[in-house]
Amino acid sequence: MARHDVFIIELLGSGYALVDPGTLEVAAGDTIEFRNQTTNDALLLMAQNGVLDGVNSGVGVPISPASSGRPVRPFLVVGPDGTYEYQMLVTLINRRQVYAVGSSTPRIIIRSTREDS
Repeated sequence: MARHDVFIIELLGSGYALVDPGTLEVAAGDTIEFRNQTTNDALLLMAQNGVLDGVNSGVGVPISPASSGRPVRPFLVVGPDGTYEYQMLVTLINRRQVYAVGSSTPRIIIRSTREDS
């Protein structure tokens, strides 16, 4: 049961946001902590139910900004093996909304056994 951090970052002056890491390998029972380092709320969206505990398909889950005092939102990984894409809708400092990018589309890969290096 490991803990993994995903950082939500606004690239100031660029009009973009990103999630780091863009691809995350986890195992069922691990915890993913989304850490919002922007100035506004971000919204976690998943297409599938049953991947992260408390995250339902089509229903955004807010991740508060660092200024709120609660910028970390943990989720237990409950899904079966597979690759799951998600979206993070970020409101930039100029109030424009954008989807954060990772190495491509952000994704969570769940494996029954994790290879630690």
